[in-house]
Amino acid sequence: MINELKKIDLSKPGAVTEVDIILHSLANMTNLSLRQIFNICPERKDIGYILVGLCALFFLKSPQFNSTEWGAYKDGKFSSEEKQLIILGLLNVIRYSHIEIHEEVDAIDFIYAACIALYRITPDKAEEKIVKELKLSPTPSLIDALGVLVGHEVKGSITKETFGLLEYFAEKTSGVLSDTAKNVLKEDVERMNAINHFL
Repeated sequence: MINELKKIDLSKPGAVTEVDIILHSLANMTNLSLRQIFNICPERKDIGYILVGLCALFFLKSPQFNSTEWGAYKDGKFSSEEKQLIILGLLNVIRYSHIEIHEEVDAIDFIYAACIALYRITPDKAEEKIVKELKLSPTPSLIDALGVLVGHEVKGSITKETFGLLEYFAEKTSGVLSDTAKNVLKEDVERMNAINHFL
């Protein structure tokens, strides 16, 4: 299993799905702590973050933490270090879900679920965290995540600064980054602003 994880190329379509399949093949997954899950493949921190992010997707599907299914966290509480691990994990799930690659059939579902989980664990900082990642290394998936945050009954708004950043990508870049930003501005931001008047 570790060898399989080490060989995964995160630049290719289906990589996150591949990690997810391996994760769910672990018989004792629900008895492992987040740090243990992160260290399943110690040579690959990027894979470690995705493993943690995928666990968070599974256990943060509902507004209440599903502690009955996660034996390692029966009290439903995370340390601040574990919370940060989850946030980084979710951001990596988003980053490596390649919506720009047509063969990546699960990308939209992963991005949507990761955004919901991110908002549940850090509602005040979810937008800021995605924007920070987007500024560091822009991907269409991170732009799309902002669309999910604003337009899919998750947060329902974005700041004017984030709006300006999306406009920058729409107007000053080209290709799939520009196309994704234009789509988010039209389909998510414009639609929700007409309802919530946040701009």
